[in-house]
Amino acid sequence: MFQEKINFEEAKNKAVEFIKRNGPSLPSQVAKEVGIPPLFASALLSQLIAEKSVKVSELKVGGSPLYYQESQKELLLNFTTFMPGVEKETCEKLKKAGVLADDGLQLQEKVALRNIRDFSVPLNVKIGGEGKIFWRWYSLTQEEASKLVENFLRSLPAPPAPVRQQEEKPLQEERREVREIQPEVKVEEEKELAPGEKERDIKVEERVVEKPRAEEDVGAGGVTVQEGEKQEQESKVQARKSKEQRKPREIDFLQEVQEFLAKNEVKIIEEVIVRKSSEIEFVLQLSSSLGKMNFFAIAKNKRILTPADLMLAYYRSQEKKLPLILLNSGKFAKNTEEKAGELGITLKSLQEK
Repeated sequence: MFQEKINFEEAKNKAVEFIKRNGPSLPSQVAKEVGIPPLFASALLSQLIAEKSVKVSELKVGGSPLYYQESQKELLLNFTTFMPGVEKETCEKLKKAGVLADDGLQLQEKVALRNIRDFSVPLNVKIGGEGKIFWRWYSLTQEEASKLVENFLRSLPAPPAPVRQQEEKPLQEERREVREIQPEVKVEEEKELAPGEKERDIKVEERVVEKPRAEEDVGAGGVTVQEGEKQEQESKVQARKSKEQRKPREIDFLQEVQEFLAKNEVKIIEEVIVRKSSEIEFVLQLSSSLGKMNFFAIAKNKRILTPADLMLAYYRSQEKKLPLILLNSGKFAKNTEEKAGELGITLKSLQEK
């Protein structure tokens, strides 16, 4: 089921030629053009990156990166419409200015520049022995960026000379303000905790008061105590039964996944139980005409798998830097299947034979 007969060198050549013609491309486009499953397209593209035949973008289109050649980097600008609003605006701001000082930016702009690394390049500038971060537009040379940084620094106003008398007064006012504010903070934090403690004490006292009543009932015939004990025993028995019922399900789900993989001749390299009976992570090894290849897999025990489940698994696979296989004991929603096709993710149901 997982194995495919593919000529590895031929598939690589086709992928490179397609990217040359098409420009920045999604994994699903490469898979369709080359005629290979998305599962192998992701692995093939990873190998082309390692060989430096293609590059991968930080920019995402529908959650998936673009694959391109170095000479096509400028074409990535055609996809900035897919950026979130702040990233798009910050990208335009950097393009227009050429360089931006990190200190003079708003927090969301600083975050954006660290996310759009296709177009922003960090510069470490020393000013009076202190290091400062600047950002340059990707197409500017180091020389051009240095001149812009120098012009920016010259345009800054000279810092005012310190005046002690003027500074001392505000400090005294600040100290007074702190003295006035501190008691208020203490009152809010400390007094909020006290009622909780009193409530706990009250509850304990209530329980103590109830005991004599129970003793009176015992004196009247002991019926209430016996019924209470029976109820407690029954609840304990039910709790034990429910625990015993859960354990076989956990074992059954893990065994079900292991049997499914064994049947399809897939080797388990790593296995981590994330949530008992509902989610297991694997690193799997598949043998194909491309050779032995590793994949990251998540097995879920859900009736229907949603796009949200898919995206969480996808981001996890990005951390692992491995192509993703998503397994489920149930079905996949239609929009989940569509999204998986876009991202080049392989979906497998454990119900498949």
